[in-house]
Amino acid sequence: MSNAQLLWHGYRYFPYERMLAEREAAAFFGRVTEAEDDFITVPLKGKNESSLSRLTYFKVAQASDANIVPDQTKLEASAGTNGSMWFPVKQPIPELKRQSTRYSAHGLHEYRGKFNPQVVRAIGNIFGLKPGSWVLDPFCGSGTTLLESAHIGWNCVGFDINPLGVLIANAKVAAFKADPNDLQQESEQIIGRIQGQACDGRDWKRYLPNIEYLQSWFPKAVLVQIRQITEAIDAISCESHRNIYKVILSDICRDVSLQDPKDLRIRRRKEPKDTYPALELFVESIRSKIATIRRAREFVSPSDNTKQIAIESDCRVAGDTVHKILGEGRRRTFDAAITSPPYATALPYMDTQRLSLAVLGLMEASEIRRREKDLIGNREITDAERRLMEAELVENTKELPDSAHRFCVELLDLADHSSHGFRRKNVPSLVYAYLGEMATMFETVRSQVKRGGKYALLVGRNTTTLQKKEITIQTPTLLAEVAESRGWTLEEMLSFDAYHRYDVHRSNSITAEELVVLKR
Repeated sequence: MSNAQLLWHGYRYFPYERMLAEREAAAFFGRVTEAEDDFITVPLKGKNESSLSRLTYFKVAQASDANIVPDQTKLEASAGTNGSMWFPVKQPIPELKRQSTRYSAHGLHEYRGKFNPQVVRAIGNIFGLKPGSWVLDPFCGSGTTLLESAHIGWNCVGFDINPLGVLIANAKVAAFKADPNDLQQESEQIIGRIQGQACDGRDWKRYLPNIEYLQSWFPKAVLVQIRQITEAIDAISCESHRNIYKVILSDICRDVSLQDPKDLRIRRRKEPKDTYPALELFVESIRSKIATIRRAREFVSPSDNTKQIAIESDCRVAGDTVHKILGEGRRRTFDAAITSPPYATALPYMDTQRLSLAVLGLMEASEIRRREKDLIGNREITDAERRLMEAELVENTKELPDSAHRFCVELLDLADHSSHGFRRKNVPSLVYAYLGEMATMFETVRSQVKRGGKYALLVGRNTTTLQKKEITIQTPTLLAEVAESRGWTLEEMLSFDAYHRYDVHRSNSITAEELVVLKR
């Protein structure tokens, strides 16, 4: 029996990445026969050779006097920060400077709460998913799981209640699957229209949604530029392609607004300007992002026989939606589910993205706060709602397991203090409501995953302060207990060092996470 040597990249790995890499190799090849500082050795059978291209964390596989570069390495090498100068003819094996997370269409739009795309691929491989397998993401956000499914050849259905997240997710998949030459031609057409028309500001108000709200958050000169951009985008005939460019526009909205770009909350700039270069930023962004997508397509092509789609729907009641979208002839169960779920008392997603929702007309500005309350983990409740929720907590009407219920009761006792404002008083009810809503989600997802199928959730802990004491909300453990109470079996929990962020959300990111693996 021949062996293959799997070589590590030269950059620093987090411990969890090495762990996932070795487990992925074991899932493909049965066992790891030898582990060295620079490589690991695995037994290679003829039927396993195609698996070498599907590995996630290795630079190259050396087998039978041949070097096989995994698709993941190719994708990361295609990112501008790593391999824009990588030419396989001259340099058969890429030398990555660092791990990339914005390769292909992953960098189309920043989005709070995204998880590392490499984790999705590795988890799916460890679960034994094959090209053509079906994956469910109940909280798809901006589509990390969907796009990775398109890269590797899995079918994937994602749900999210946020219309912006759904738009971004579908746009990412569309961008990766589009003909690269069409994208190049369309993007240059848009840029040509923008640069070729005068910015005189006439009639711009008639063509922008939510105009009163937008005028309170953007200088007039910027709104005129946004109108120029949307007019150029609207000339593209293909709707899925129009959405790609709308998403790129959305990604610059915060930078050209009166909102402080570095603050997730609703806070204005301390020193606002009369205008910001929206046209220049959009042109620069469209060129760099389309170029990144085109480079990825040079090395990895999408499967024509798989489907990836994000649906604007609440995953708690989405069972029938799957059947309607996929049709009666499609399979009705998924091989696995992979997600990064919301947290209890998380920052408000829709408020964070309200400028994009308003600019793109995805929601009436007056509806944003109300729709925010539909999200799992929402923290906006009235005093009357809190009192009702506290009564439910005491009676445990949501039938949470004893350990989770006891924790919520402990929070309720601590929150009952004269020094606390409404935010701290709300914590017990919000945590209880969150766990109850996640319980319903677990029931729904269980009905959609095949017997023996697995569900991976990457989630971190929360903290809160009550009576001047910092309380850790052990979200992964609590969710595992709730899932077991709804018929799932906890297979394992793995500690992850969180992938550190280098964007506007870095200060709000979680520093430690757990991978909760459940079995149907």
